[in-house]
Amino acid sequence: MGYIYKTKHPIFPLWLYNFTTKCKIHKNWNYTTLSCRGLILDEAGKIIARPFKKFFERKDVYPEIIDLLPMEKIVTEKLDGALGISYKYKGNYYVCCKNNFKHYSGTIATDILYNTLYFNQLQDIEKHTVLFEIISIKVPFTLNYYSKDIIYPIGAVNKYTSNNNFKVLKKLNKPNLNFENSIKEGTVNFYCDGIMIKNKNDNFLDAYKKSKKLKEKKFTFNDDKTIFNLIERLKIITHNEINNLKIFDDYNKFNLPFDKNKLNYWL
Repeated sequence: MGYIYKTKHPIFPLWLYNFTTKCKIHKNWNYTTLSCRGLILDEAGKIIARPFKKFFERKDVYPEIIDLLPMEKIVTEKLDGALGISYKYKGNYYVCCKNNFKHYSGTIATDILYNTLYFNQLQDIEKHTVLFEIISIKVPFTLNYYSKDIIYPIGAVNKYTSNNNFKVLKKLNKPNLNFENSIKEGTVNFYCDGIMIKNKNDNFLDAYKKSKKLKEKKFTFNDDKTIFNLIERLKIITHNEINNLKIFDDYNKFNLPFDKNKLNYWL
C-alpha cells in the first residue's frame, strides 16, 4: 500500500520495517505505521528489536489531545544524534539505524559496543531493546559535542509491550557529554500511558535551518559515497518518479552503475 517499506539484512534472515515518506505526507498514522520505525523481525515474524514508536513534536499535536494527556512520567533531554537500535542474532550484538542495516552510524555504534565491552550490559535484559543516541564527529548533526565517538542509552523498550522501562535504563552506564556551545535540542516528555512528545528549542531550530541550507549548497559537490548513501535511502520511490529526480542528474555526472530495480522496495 506504500506506507511501509522493508529492507533485508545483508547477511542474516532479518528484515527492518520503517514508514515511508508517503506515510508522513499523507499522515496515515495507525498502530502499524507508528510501530514501524526501525522494527526488526526474523523470517518467522518474531520481534528481534522494537524501537520507540513514531512520536511527534508538541506543535504537531492538536491542543485538544494535549489537554487529555495524563500526568507526565518523566522528562529527558533530547540529544542531537542518530538513533541506534541494538539487536542480538545468534549470540552476537549489533546496532543499526532506523532506516536500514547498513548505515555508517550503525557500524560506528557496533564498534563502540564491543570496543568498550558495553555489550556485557545487554546480556541480562534481552526482553528489552536498548536504544542509543549515536554521537560521532564522523556523522555530523546540528550540534557538536566535545567528545569521542559514543553511544548514549536513551531507551529500554520491552519487545512485547512496547513500554520504555526506566528502571532498566537507569542501570545502564551513561558517558559524559560536553557541549561545544550552549544550544540544546530540547526535551522528550514521557507520559504514563506510553505516549511521547518532543519539544525542540527555538535556538536549536534556528541552528538546524542554517545547517540545512549549508548542506543543500554543498550537496552536488560531495563525493560518490554521498550519492550511494542517498540511493540507499530512496528505496521507496516508484519507477515513474525516478526519472524526475534531480539527484540522478548529479548521479550520472559520476558515470556510476545504477539499477533502478534496486529502488523498488514497496511491500
